[in-house]
Amino acid sequence: MKFMQIYSDNDKFKSFRFVEGLNVILGKITHEENRKIDTHNLGKSTLINVLDFMLLKNINKKHMFKKHIDKFKSFTFFLEIKLNNGKYITIKRSVKNNTKISFKLHNNKYQNYINETIWDYKELSINSKHPEKNPINILNNYLSFDVLKNYNYRKTLNYFLRTQDDYKDIFHLNKFKGSDIEWKPFLFQLLGFNGKYLYDKYELEDKKNSKKQVIKDIKEKFSIDYEEVDKINGTIGIKQLEKQKLQELIDNFDFYLKERNINKSLIDSIENKVSELNTLEYNLEYEIRNIQESIRLKLNYNVEDIKKVYNEAKIYFPTQITKDYDALIEFNNRVTEERNKYLKEIFTNKKKLLEETKQQLKELNIKRSNMLSFVKEKDSFKKFKKYQMDIVNIDREIANLQSHLENIDIVKQLNDDLDDTVIDINKVSSSIQDQIKLGNDLYTNIRTTFYNLTKEILNKSGRLSIYPNKKGNVEFNADILDDEDNELTSQGDGNSYKKILCACFDLSLLICYSNKSFYRFVYHDGIFESLDNRKKMNYIDVLNKVCDDYGIQIIITLIEDDLPYLEDKTKYTFSDEQIALELNDNPDNSGKLFSMEF
Repeated sequence: MKFMQIYSDNDKFKSFRFVEGLNVILGKITHEENRKIDTHNLGKSTLINVLDFMLLKNINKKHMFKKHIDKFKSFTFFLEIKLNNGKYITIKRSVKNNTKISFKLHNNKYQNYINETIWDYKELSINSKHPEKNPINILNNYLSFDVLKNYNYRKTLNYFLRTQDDYKDIFHLNKFKGSDIEWKPFLFQLLGFNGKYLYDKYELEDKKNSKKQVIKDIKEKFSIDYEEVDKINGTIGIKQLEKQKLQELIDNFDFYLKERNINKSLIDSIENKVSELNTLEYNLEYEIRNIQESIRLKLNYNVEDIKKVYNEAKIYFPTQITKDYDALIEFNNRVTEERNKYLKEIFTNKKKLLEETKQQLKELNIKRSNMLSFVKEKDSFKKFKKYQMDIVNIDREIANLQSHLENIDIVKQLNDDLDDTVIDINKVSSSIQDQIKLGNDLYTNIRTTFYNLTKEILNKSGRLSIYPNKKGNVEFNADILDDEDNELTSQGDGNSYKKILCACFDLSLLICYSNKSFYRFVYHDGIFESLDNRKKMNYIDVLNKVCDDYGIQIIITLIEDDLPYLEDKTKYTFSDEQIALELNDNPDNSGKLFSMEF
């Protein structure tokens, strides 16, 4: 994979083409006052962010396109790259709709697709969960790398787009924000080792730490003490004996009640029946009294008394009235006789029912009396309830004790699992150490290449090394040896030397993978800064040689002041072909990458 060109539909962006060998992004400072200030705002360092954006980096609010959206929202970019199969692919991505990606595969280089409407894939979402519609997966398939197939191209891209912030550590780039598991296993694999061992090691370490934390939490929360196990078992035994005795009392009580057909529900039913019968008795006695009164009641009409009242009032009392009253009395006597006949019959029935009710009440009262006498005398139900409550409390205590034992068992099981995990960690650590000890051909070639590159550039012996730390995890190291006594020097810690070590490491990877389908480019930003003249010349020689011998595309950025001097005191100049893009500090901003400040 190589870059061929990058362009935009917005003329403010300086579109340009790459060559397949050495490419220089050159910044010229023409105004003296600008030499004392930060010159990176020309855009030579910004370009690496644009290329990363076009290689489908997900951007957040800190990215320049998000921070300055008002200035960049009108830009749509097109990146043309050469695939390892000789074909080309153009990627289209805009700032405003940055999640929408389009691809077009083509056979010829340096095509312009600004006005193109037909794309092989058009405006696919970079956040798509569908593998066949996700742009990163699609581009990964187009690239067809046969190196680290278990990782997509975005993972390994970081070593070949070195920003100024990525020279602080040769291996642990500033872009690697996560833990070691996010980058060490794949770097281990990139160096020819089995990265799965290292990945498993970190997974097991996480598992171990999680178990240790769980054990700690349970111990603190439930006051786990292994020495208490036998004490708890003893306490449970005592509580079970207490429960057994209480259960015997309850069982005896139940047996006694059953022998006498006594139980609480029975007593309640008797009470209800007695209450019903008492009500019935009262109603029957009331009705019987009323019947008796009705039977005793007779009509008593005295005509002579009525006549006397009329005479005193000097009112004439007709003879016919006397006859009518006599007839009325006779009628009422007949009615009363008939009514009393029925009342007597009802009286007899109710009297009989009353006697039966009283007999039932007598029997029930005796039965209830016997029961209540037993209950009141022994206070049995009160005791029965207390026994039940005591058993409930004992069961609760036993449950708590058993739960405590279960927690101890859980902690014991976790400790057993922890021991097994530690054994697994030791096994994996041993396998990792065996790999490092044995090495591999690829790693040997990378180390040798690294040594040769540092020797040619710095005239010093650069050494790559891998070793397990105290935890059994892998550490990567690059240093410079003093050739006289083969001792480690501190030169590798210097900023300029560390940049060269970073560059040599990246180039070593590309050289040793040049026979594979992998990256064929590397971008090193500001690599010449603070490097002395002789080493700059050595470095340029190495870059040209690597490009020619291995077909690798190298992109470097520098300002004109960092160009080395030749023996005749004139500045070294790159060929016009190698100058991919020239930027400057013209006051009108026309010389900057985006022809504006931001």
